[in-house]
Amino acid sequence: MGFQVRPETHAALIQDPERLRRWAGRGHCRYFAGQPALLALARQAFELASARGSNYWMARLEAVTDGTIESALVKAPSALLSVPSRTFCQELLSYNRRRLLDDQ
Repeated sequence: MGFQVRPETHAALIQDPERLRRWAGRGHCRYFAGQPALLALARQAFELASARGSNYWMARLEAVTDGTIESALVKAPSALLSVPSRTFCQELLSYNRRRLLDDQ
C-alpha cells in the first residue's frame, strides 16, 4: 500500500484527491497472469465466491467505517508509519472500499 512511496509523495497525493484516484487506479498484481488491476482481482474474488461467501465479505466490507480504518492505522508506531503515510493509507483504503461497494 504505497510502501515504496516516500512520505513526501504521500503528502502530495492526499492533498490532491484526483491524483490519489489516478495513483490508486495504477495498482496491478505482477503475481497473476496478465498483471490484472488490484481492484479487478477483488471484484473477481467476489464473483468467484459462493453467494454466501460473497455476501459475508460484502457485509464485512460494509461494516468498515473511516473510524475503523483510522483506529487500526493509529496503532502503527509513528517510527514505522509517518502521519502523512498514515493519512495516505486511510484515504486509499476508504477510496478502494467505496469503489468495491459502489460495484454491488
